[in-house]
Amino acid sequence: METIKSQLKIYHQPPLSNPILLAGWLTQDVGNVGAGVISQFRETRKVEEVAELDPLGFFAFEGAIFKNDLIQIPKSQFKASVKDNVLTFSSDEPMYERYQFLKIILDFCEEHFGLSQLYSFNGNPSLISHHHPRRIFVVFNREELRDEFFESDQVEHTSWEGPPEMSTYLLWLAQKKGIKGINLWVEVPFYLAALEDGRAIKTLLSLMESRYHWGVLTQELDDRINHQEKLLEELRETNSEVDEIMSKLEEEELLEENEQINLSKDVYKHLKKSD
Repeated sequence: METIKSQLKIYHQPPLSNPILLAGWLTQDVGNVGAGVISQFRETRKVEEVAELDPLGFFAFEGAIFKNDLIQIPKSQFKASVKDNVLTFSSDEPMYERYQFLKIILDFCEEHFGLSQLYSFNGNPSLISHHHPRRIFVVFNREELRDEFFESDQVEHTSWEGPPEMSTYLLWLAQKKGIKGINLWVEVPFYLAALEDGRAIKTLLSLMESRYHWGVLTQELDDRINHQEKLLEELRETNSEVDEIMSKLEEEELLEENEQINLSKDVYKHLKKSD
């Protein structure tokens, strides 16, 4: 408990009872999925600040980032919706002491609120067109959670080996503490990986909405999706190479590496120019 007090600035302890935790990472965030899901929840539900994790010891400050003349300090924030009995956590991924960082998160949630379950949201780059439905891949830390999710035709089984992500570490640590945990990974067209994929964000939110009925799906999100897709169609009309590559994706043809690189560059440049 002393470690939590020394690392956390606690603003308020709302009356939550065995809440669920929604977690999203703001860096290494493919398609802005993690940040997008958490942001959409916070903007549509009544939330209040709960606590903030001290960045010292977890982040490097040698290469400071400035934006509009202001230094950008990594923020790791808890906010809560009392009505929905939900805690949200958003943060840059720590560079150091990752185990301690994640342990503080779970210790705080468990000791102050009796955390019952956690979800983390992630994007996974895929060789699909933005017109394709986004599949969701799910990873659990308990066997009994499987049946709850595979009722949806959007959810896919997954088997994968590789270096663990932050969400995987969080899931593993939750398992050791006896907390149910679920990682949700949604497909993101590879050429939207460095941008925002609103349709991927909506896909995850739709799945959560089918379970909890929060009311987080908005016309504003649909407008963002439609605007992006309109810009992509404009790019296709003015750039024959982009149109040819996207047509291959829609026909599920394999792309050469240079085609993937060129498409990603052209899409990024066009969408950023239109911001």
